[in-house]
Amino acid sequence: MAQVTIERVEQPLEPKPRGGARRIVREVALLAVLFGVYNLGRFLSADHAGSAFRHADKLIRWEAWLGLPSEAAVQRQALNVDGLAHAANLFYATVHFPLTAAVLLWLMIRRPAAYGRARWTFASLTGLALIGHMVFPLAPPRMMSGWVDTGVLLGQSVYGPSAHSGVANQFAAMPSLHVGWAFIIAVVMIRVTRSRLRWLWIAHPVLTFAVVVVTANHYWLDGLVAIALAVPLLLIFDSSPSARARKGSRSSTSLAAAAPMSNQSPISSSLPSSSARRTDGKLRRFSSWTATLATESLSAAISFTPVAGSMMSGSPTACLTEGSKCRNQACSPEPVGASAARVAAAAPQDE
Repeated sequence: MAQVTIERVEQPLEPKPRGGARRIVREVALLAVLFGVYNLGRFLSADHAGSAFRHADKLIRWEAWLGLPSEAAVQRQALNVDGLAHAANLFYATVHFPLTAAVLLWLMIRRPAAYGRARWTFASLTGLALIGHMVFPLAPPRMMSGWVDTGVLLGQSVYGPSAHSGVANQFAAMPSLHVGWAFIIAVVMIRVTRSRLRWLWIAHPVLTFAVVVVTANHYWLDGLVAIALAVPLLLIFDSSPSARARKGSRSSTSLAAAAPMSNQSPISSSLPSSSARRTDGKLRRFSSWTATLATESLSAAISFTPVAGSMMSGSPTACLTEGSKCRNQACSPEPVGASAARVAAAAPQDE
């Protein structure tokens, strides 16, 4: 019987971080430079108040055409719940940057390979968002009639009392980096952790999306466009060489388990087994024995014919066949027992 050998293929170990504190400082400096370039681009594109309000009017009409619920109606329902607007403002001001930095630091220390992919995913989404902020400046809902600026109302604004206060570009609403970064964090943490509680990370982008709408900092389409940009980036950077090696190791393990192999080498798996060779030998011997039996039967039939004629005529007959013996000039056939014994000797023997 053919044997199946399952070859165990070890998955490549995740590389350990090198450099310790020096590496952390280098990565923090790189992220700071990227963030500084992003803020510089936002500052250069901030002087577009006229087009930002026109774009906001268009966006509101697009959302109505798509059938999306009104953000203003959602905000009014939230303001009727005591303390909800205050909690939303607090979440908006204190969770976005600190949690993103904490996740990146944890990945840098505990999952260095995943950190590299996450870092470039964040950087790529931020770069695309900067292009969107420059091409499509957008006034947030809190600047439009029908909404309430909950930050100013409750004294928790991170931007200031007007659209021109502070250093941040308040017209950088499309796409929403709050929602985009939260979505990336959830996907990355679900990928790199194995606990059943990892699925709770889904709550982060959901809560962030609800908060930016309740606080009137973003429209529905701001968050949806950010997610639409993040999905292909997550797929692209998950196809890095380390990810391909990880998938290749899983495929090789499956193939090794499915392929029948002998104990000697992969080449020997193509050779017939000992059982198959014994079966083939028996078949060949049986065929030879069958041919011998047929030949002996034909020979006996031929030799019997002249002997029978001689017995009937009572005259001697010349020996015509190989299997006959001459006695006193008369031919007699070879005894039947001798012919049968020779056939039996040619029969195949069981091993």
